[in-house]
Amino acid sequence: MNRPAFTFHNQKAAVNSACIKELPDTEYIRIYVNPDTKKLIIRPCTKDTKDSLRWCSLPKRAPKQIPCRIFFTKILSLMEWDAACRYRLYGESIRSGGEFLFVFDLCRPEITASPKKGGTPARK
Repeated sequence: MNRPAFTFHNQKAAVNSACIKELPDTEYIRIYVNPDTKKLIIRPCTKDTKDSLRWCSLPKRAPKQIPCRIFFTKILSLMEWDAACRYRLYGESIRSGGEFLFVFDLCRPEITASPKKGGTPARK
């Protein structure tokens, strides 16, 4: 699947390669969450922007897991999610007026339960 995706799991967050390929010159992003609409937004930014995050490894530009214990906990609380599960959000890219955003709906995650010892992961 070649759609933008954002994943939460084990107190980390990551985007998929589709996101990185859509912004080939972007190294840093900011993540915004609207608690009313339950939307997560990714916006490109510079290294010097407050709260910027490097979203890919260099020089390969591969997706990078971003440790985010506090952010992860806040999202779990907001959405009443289970910390033992993995949540993948599929989103869309939006270009408007020279600005580019990725928008993800927190209310529509693909949920995968963590495997129990000796078992395989269960999909919801």
